[in-house]
Amino acid sequence: MEKAVVIGRNYCNILTTARALGSAGYEVEVIKVFKEKPNAMKFLRTMKPDAKSKYVSSYRELVVGSDENAIADCLLEFAEGTKKLLVPVDDYVCCAVDRSLDELSKYFFAPCVNGTGGEIIRLMDKNEQKRQAEKYKLPLLQSCLIKSKNGKFSIPDDVHYPCFIKPNVSMKSTKDAMRKCENQNELFKVLAAYAGNGDFEMLAEEYAQIKNEYSLLGFSTGNRAITSGVFRVVEGGHHDRKGVALMGETVNPDGFDEIIEKCSRFVEGIGYIGMFDIDLIENTDGKMYFVEINFRAGASTYALNELGVNLYGMYADYIMKGKPADENARVKESKLFISEKVLMEEFARGDISASQVRRYMNSADIFFVKSKDDMKPYEYFRKFYFLSALVRILYKVKG
Repeated sequence: MEKAVVIGRNYCNILTTARALGSAGYEVEVIKVFKEKPNAMKFLRTMKPDAKSKYVSSYRELVVGSDENAIADCLLEFAEGTKKLLVPVDDYVCCAVDRSLDELSKYFFAPCVNGTGGEIIRLMDKNEQKRQAEKYKLPLLQSCLIKSKNGKFSIPDDVHYPCFIKPNVSMKSTKDAMRKCENQNELFKVLAAYAGNGDFEMLAEEYAQIKNEYSLLGFSTGNRAITSGVFRVVEGGHHDRKGVALMGETVNPDGFDEIIEKCSRFVEGIGYIGMFDIDLIENTDGKMYFVEINFRAGASTYALNELGVNLYGMYADYIMKGKPADENARVKESKLFISEKVLMEEFARGDISASQVRRYMNSADIFFVKSKDDMKPYEYFRKFYFLSALVRILYKVKG
């Protein structure tokens, strides 16, 4: 069996990726990464339902600490005579792999841009993404980049108010930093508070009256981008889970042909090889806008797998076996999916009630942890609801 190494910090992304690759006939080795060892208050991060999956042949945990070479060094221990598929499932690990691409590419088929290390890192900059996307006539919201240095910053005169601010590079800041600012005075106060905590790079984007948020799910061979599914965010998370779908719905991509075509040309034009998802927003006037591209796939890709299109399997077969991708493979059914990980974290933080947890679970058609074909991860996962209730009490006590 050809081998794939799935590496990342999010057990839900790891688990869904392992299932997709395993069911496509690949032997899956997992490396679970921690920046720091979680403390007692963050014990939910120590959960490992991914380790219980029947599709995982080996499982290793890695605490990186301050060693920026730790991920590459660990991966090299998995190197063998035959190249393996390397699948990072979050931005932090994508960057670590891209930083060491020259060395790792001797032993792994890794995501890359034009085969050049550092290019994915460069393109994680949202301002740079917009500059590239403009070449392919993708519709964009007007935005300005604001940087601080040693606590000082200036606000450009051409910021449109109200504006929406967000980190220029998601990995370098918390999603709690995202918010609406009505005017320049409010924007200044918010940015001044951020500057007091260190240098920042923020995008001030014209505020959109959002009707729907969508993601295009696919992979690129470098010459051809394949988009096999679209989902709509039904319910998003709070706090550091902002921008993450708690519940989503797969939608028929046929009505998205024009923007899918432009996004495909964009992905192909930058020379990307790997899995991707592209975030879009639909304004209340019905106009669609490009938001950003993620150079990896999230757990939502698994919803396509459950509806008969194994996007990870198609990608792996192309890379490992040279099998042509089925460009006509598209999910057109409308089904609701739920992330049990986000659901539990929302409950633990007190953002939703126990009755809402039950309502979400009862209304979903597709689950990321729960699977009739692979039940042990969910059996393990369910035990943590009692502990998450204790965390919920602690958050209430802390106020």
